[in-house]
Amino acid sequence: MRKIKVNKKEAEKKQKKLSKLMADLQKYHFELHDEAKTFEIVKEIYEMKPDDPLPSEKVASICIDYNRTDAAAKAVDYLEEKFPPTPYRLFLRSRVCDLKQDYGGCVKYAEQALTMKDIDIMTKLMCHNILGHAYRYAGDAPMSLKHYELSAKTDTTNAPPAIKAQTENIKREDYCNFLFSLHNLNFTREKIYEEICGFNELYINAEQFTHDPATHPRHEKIRLGYVSPDIRRHVVAFFSYAFFKCYDKSRFEVYIYAKNREDKV
Repeated sequence: MRKIKVNKKEAEKKQKKLSKLMADLQKYHFELHDEAKTFEIVKEIYEMKPDDPLPSEKVASICIDYNRTDAAAKAVDYLEEKFPPTPYRLFLRSRVCDLKQDYGGCVKYAEQALTMKDIDIMTKLMCHNILGHAYRYAGDAPMSLKHYELSAKTDTTNAPPAIKAQTENIKREDYCNFLFSLHNLNFTREKIYEEICGFNELYINAEQFTHDPATHPRHEKIRLGYVSPDIRRHVVAFFSYAFFKCYDKSRFEVYIYAKNREDKV
């Protein structure tokens, strides 16, 4: 009986510490974007070997986001050793393969995730997204196009409210990838125009930002701001260069906000 009580106390102490670390992770990663502190916490969580898969899934996802390939692989290895496969865990393994530029493995695990009956709408979208990416890098343009289209045209009407906006953003991103990919294959201008019209449908219910005329100052020129994670050595930057440069400077002021690390671009 005494041993059971001691084990229960230890488990409660471990759970309390884990809850504190998860709260700190929310603060330093998602709110403060402090990479150094984030990975101090990630290391502590990993070393605790949690009995609940959620912290390890969070650790794996963060390591992937920061391109920490070895750390991400270890976290996913632990998930596979300790817990049964789920669509999301297969997706995480697919992302690790992507970091290693193992596009065959990336395709294998994401395709496997899509065959599972309990796949949720968010994981389904993310799997189509990474398959579009992996097939593109593997040189299979038709399959890349297929998965970008499947993501872009997934019905998310019944998506839970907590993730509704995120699912819509993934669809918009992949519709952009889909339209961009159409230009690499033998499609007519009429077909491309038809699909562009479909893209417009994704913004029908987008909330339009309105200024309070009493507090918002008027400017001599119209101010435009562009926010992108691809203002770097990336096709988006090269594709948009003329668009950013050749505007009517007498009528517009243009500001570009790069959500990425600085490079020569």
